[in-house]
Amino acid sequence: MFHQIFHLSSMNKPGILVKNKQSVYLKGNSVIAKLLGVPKKELLIGMTDHDLPCKAADYAAVFQKQDKHVMQNASIIRVIDTHQYVNREWKVVLSITKPLIDPKTKQIIGVISRLADITKLFIQINYLQFGAIIEPKNVLQPGSYILGEQSNFKLNQRQLECLFLLLRGKTAKQIAKRLGL
Repeated sequence: MFHQIFHLSSMNKPGILVKNKQSVYLKGNSVIAKLLGVPKKELLIGMTDHDLPCKAADYAAVFQKQDKHVMQNASIIRVIDTHQYVNREWKVVLSITKPLIDPKTKQIIGVISRLADITKLFIQINYLQFGAIIEPKNVLQPGSYILGEQSNFKLNQRQLECLFLLLRGKTAKQIAKRLGL
């Protein structure tokens, strides 16, 4: 069990989700479909965050507000979400959302998000900090936390860099090399 929990390279590939200006899903990969409890990625098309078959749907208005912020400010946001997903299983999900731009008109037509399930990483960090395996359901409240200067959820630059290298699918060994460790 210890080896299984501490094997970072076993992280799944990131989920990809594309939404239009009304936050209607245009496309998603199989990773995002599985996370959200949708049987096939094709069934994501036309859904909104309100339609999710999991408790994360309770935060649909928050997700859509984040989408609007990205589109209105032509900005990128980084978020940590803690929710119950499929089968009421608690997950910690890291995402980066940026504007989706039409290549012809150069206008913002929606958002594209890249998500990674970092639940195992959360468990690892808690194990290292507290010396015990702590499940997310025992310490987390559901929420959506924007990372950055105007957030209550503070991480230093190195911590952010590690998280987003993980989001890009890098292994622990690759991250250590990149950080010069």
